Amino acid sequence: MTVGEKIKYFRTLHGFTQDQLIQATGLSISTLQKYESDERKPKPEQLLKISQALGISINVFMDFDIHTVSDLLSLIFKMNEQLDLNFNSQKDSNGNILPDTLTLSFGNPVINQKLSTYVAFLNKMADSEKEQYTQALQELENHLLDDSTDIQKTAPIKEHLLQLLILLFPILPIRKYRTCYLIVLHRKWNGF
Repeated sequence: MTVGEKIKYFRTLHGFTQDQLIQATGLSISTLQKYESDERKPKPEQLLKISQALGISINVFMDFDIHTVSDLLSLIFKMNEQLDLNFNSQKDSNGNILPDTLTLSFGNPVINQKLSTYVAFLNKMADSEKEQYTQALQELENHLLDDSTDIQKTAPIKEHLLQLLILLFPILPIRKYRTCYLIVLHRKWNGF
């Protein structure tokens, strides 16, 4: 899918008319129409406005060209840095990793569920006609991409912190302190 096709797809998927999207982004109607028809390519700032209005990641609109080992490894290293990426393998009798047994998985069940759906679809569609397969695969990929669940390594920490703060709230002595506490909590939470 082109960037324009993706903008239109996610706009309609989220129930936005063109008028609603231009109101949410500040774009003109002619600009949005040119983006959707691929007459014009949006700049990153415009893609960010569109993605924020639609509640999706800007990465949905980006194409990653992976041509070299370095390209692939840089993505894996970034995922390992920001996500709970697990590397598993078997070892030989000397304790060396057997490269053919290396697998990647995630410590986050949301990611694992989405990937399981994707792999099951790939296995099911492998025998289909190429055109039907390609179209169905694109629809599934777009459906799976339509999710802005926070999956960074800090996400569980936020949940634990919130639970701790909720436990502490009742023991704060005076109502005035509780109100200040809630304001600070709100500000910290949004910038955390």
